[in-house]
Amino acid sequence: MSRHRHSFLYRHSLSMVAVGLLVVWIVGYRMLDPKTHLGAFFGNAIADWSGSVVIILGTKFLYEVGSPESRPVKGKQRSA
Repeated sequence: MSRHRHSFLYRHSLSMVAVGLLVVWIVGYRMLDPKTHLGAFFGNAIADWSGSVVIILGTKFLYEVGSPESRPVKGKQRSA
């Protein structure tokens, strides 16, 4: 079975988009008054997207044992 080498953009595009949106929400929140309706919207968006970024980045480094996509664990043999 051959392993395909994917580009940096292919492997990290979801992370970059999620972090980019989080930055947009943070900048918008800093520019607006948090006491207004729109400022509160940006604050809620920061909370939602920061959770999404944590989930996306966390799952990049975790794997499901036995799945074809999982990275092999170094120094251990996978049991049957």
